[in-house]
Amino acid sequence: MEGLFSVRNTKEENYRSSTVSQLDKKAKVSVSGAGGDVSLYNGVAVGNEDTRLDCRYPRSAANGSANELPPSSSDRVKLTLTPKPEPDAGAKLGHFLIDILTVTGHVDVHLVTKGVVVKGLDTVANMLCSRYIQIELWPNLHKFLTHLGPTEGYLSADQFIVYGSSDDMITIVVTRRQYMDVINIGITTWYFVVLDNVASNQKLANTLEEDSISILLRPSLHRAGDWVAYTLISPGDGTRFFQVIGKWTKTSGLRVTKPIFPRESANFMARQLIIGVINKPRVLEIKRSSEGSLVEMVGYSNVILEILQKTLNFTVEPKEYSTWGHKLEDGSWDGVIGDLMKKKIHFSPMDFTPTKESREVIDFTEWVGEDPVVITSAAPQPQIRPWLLLEVFTLRVYVILAVVFVTSGCILWVFIHLNMNLLPGVYPLPKKPNLLDVVTVVTKTIVSQDVNNVPEEFSSRIFMIMVWYVALILDMTYQGSITAFIAMPRYTKPIDTHEELSANHSVIPVTEEYSTTYTMIVESDRASFQRLTERLETYDATFLDSEEFFHGVAVGKWAFVDTYSATYGRALNFENLRTRCKFYVSRDSVIGGFDAWPFPRNSPVHSQISNRIKWMRYYGILEKIKSRYYVSTCDTSRNVDEASKMGLLQLQGVFYVLAIGWIISGSFFLLELIYYTIRRCFE
Repeated sequence: MEGLFSVRNTKEENYRSSTVSQLDKKAKVSVSGAGGDVSLYNGVAVGNEDTRLDCRYPRSAANGSANELPPSSSDRVKLTLTPKPEPDAGAKLGHFLIDILTVTGHVDVHLVTKGVVVKGLDTVANMLCSRYIQIELWPNLHKFLTHLGPTEGYLSADQFIVYGSSDDMITIVVTRRQYMDVINIGITTWYFVVLDNVASNQKLANTLEEDSISILLRPSLHRAGDWVAYTLISPGDGTRFFQVIGKWTKTSGLRVTKPIFPRESANFMARQLIIGVINKPRVLEIKRSSEGSLVEMVGYSNVILEILQKTLNFTVEPKEYSTWGHKLEDGSWDGVIGDLMKKKIHFSPMDFTPTKESREVIDFTEWVGEDPVVITSAAPQPQIRPWLLLEVFTLRVYVILAVVFVTSGCILWVFIHLNMNLLPGVYPLPKKPNLLDVVTVVTKTIVSQDVNNVPEEFSSRIFMIMVWYVALILDMTYQGSITAFIAMPRYTKPIDTHEELSANHSVIPVTEEYSTTYTMIVESDRASFQRLTERLETYDATFLDSEEFFHGVAVGKWAFVDTYSATYGRALNFENLRTRCKFYVSRDSVIGGFDAWPFPRNSPVHSQISNRIKWMRYYGILEKIKSRYYVSTCDTSRNVDEASKMGLLQLQGVFYVLAIGWIISGSFFLLELIYYTIRRCFE
């Protein structure tokens, strides 16, 4: 069967391949180098420190083959894939790897060494490939630790075998810690194959991170040829040690008598954890005496913290900060995030909103609660309405009433003239009416609800009665509406969306400097956010906690844009009991968000605390605790609903009455005309 052997120069992206014979094997072996050629001479890998070896399965002819280039004369490759007879160093290492991965169920592994020479590497690769196990060799520790990057590498759940002496293992682990925690010890598995017993187990354990998943194999002190297997135990008090879980023999392989991967500790043994605290109303505040000593901590995060302290058995020592932290020009961070990266504090029980930048350097728990970005502004105020008398009806109603006045006057004038011309002698001859005078009479009737200069004609009188009736209804409606408008004052429109805030140039948007909210608004591509950014002002936490700032918010000078806990939580400190509320929280969130507690990467207490927060949220405990701290003591009601302007829909009955009056008046006029016409015919 044919296998594929390839050499890759990643700096020049130059790929070459040559075909070599592989005896009865079902996989491919490839060697990659990042700076030159690599040679395998009789079971020994020799090359520069960028050499990496991996084993993969070949593609069948049906699926096509890789693009192969003819071998180059510069390819200096000599490979022997036939396994050496035991005792071969490579065969022993191969058996180790196969037995370890078989017991743990892993099918791929990274072999990390210190140096560039690994004896029997071809035999190891050959044995693993026959079991369909992928292997990569990393002699260059720096390249191994940095090839994925700080985010991708930290999220990668891989298996690593460290092969070498006690000194090699200590050097590799110590070097690993210098790369900003690019490997997550909580989701990666480490197998340490130590070839000697120079360093004690405790010395090796002290080198490792607490709570890391680590298996140690080293020669037995009692029987030559046998190896003892250990697992790292982290009891929770900050210490760690190796515990025997089995042994490896040449005949029976690896046999374990205890769990390979111990359960994480649920008891921190009363250890003291340093927490980072930013005084934030209703979240977490430190109360100190006049001498500066700690009196108590208050806030919903403190209640959650106390539950966790009782459950996991630990104490806390708070360390105060003024800022959350932001990235500096040199790539480092200040504030809480900076000390988390340096592992000066164990965690922070504050309501952090994770961002892409912060996730690249620290860890977060399960989300503690929803904390969307909202707008806290002045509560709606009663409007001053100088034109209240004209606001009862809409402009359309006023226009129609004016038309009705003129039309009614014209109709009455027509009735009077028809009676004079068509019914002469029936009624006393009046003074010839002027159209303007008749319209004025009708208008006075509607405005003053008094009928003056009532015409003698019966049909005209009926029409005037209907006009007077309409005037009475309009007057009652107007007076009732005025009363309602006075009793139910109209309030200013609240700010419910960031679009409304960006369009309202009388209010200045404000947020906390260096906050996540500021970053989200400034870096957003949305047009409304960009308009908001043009007028956005930032202040430090000290000013945002002051009475001066919230007085400005209450009178409509500023609108505070930040998370619900940051804005409304602070505002509640300045509300007065049972008085009308000063502040209003927007109904629509500007940006949705979740809060979580930040931890350093590879924190030994992160997993336990995060899991318990998850279950407290699942059972509704977190939401219940938090809701107690955001209860408003001010009066949020307005007592009555706001009246709206009356439109034609409400007043349409009035005009129906007037139309009926016109019809009845006209009918009576026709009847009079017919009656008196017939009467004249018989005289």
